[in-house]
Amino acid sequence: MKIVSDKILSQRVRHALAVAPGVDGKAIGVAVDGAVVTLTGRVSSAAQKAAAERAVKRVPGVRAVAEEIDVIPLSQSNIADDVIAQHALAVLDWDTQIPKNAIQVTVQQGGVTLSGHVESQPQRELVEDHVRKLPGVSWVVNKIAIKSHI
Repeated sequence: MKIVSDKILSQRVRHALAVAPGVDGKAIGVAVDGAVVTLTGRVSSAAQKAAAERAVKRVPGVRAVAEEIDVIPLSQSNIADDVIAQHALAVLDWDTQIPKNAIQVTVQQGGVTLSGHVESQPQRELVEDHVRKLPGVSWVVNKIAIKSHI
């Protein structure tokens, strides 16, 4: 296995962030120490934060990511928790790939916790992706279980 210097890895990570769709690479700080990348800064959505982390994990040579990015919604979360919860349920009800009434949503200070059961990992990820993109959402915890078909 070829070892890449921290400086070169840092350049690769910055490039990955610069070209990643939906990521403002200029808003994210990068520090590299022995193939461990630390991301810092502020972004406007949980989706942007997740996209940055995914982009960095794909960079060859990155062994671990310490993600310390803060989500500061553009509206500074002027959206009430009950409105976020209503939007989350509406978007989940709209998607026919997600079983009806299978997901419970809890919202506290813009943070969303998802629970319930779905039939597959792709459905679990789809639910999280839908909710993460909603205005006012600062973070998502996915506690959705996958039903076993034994």
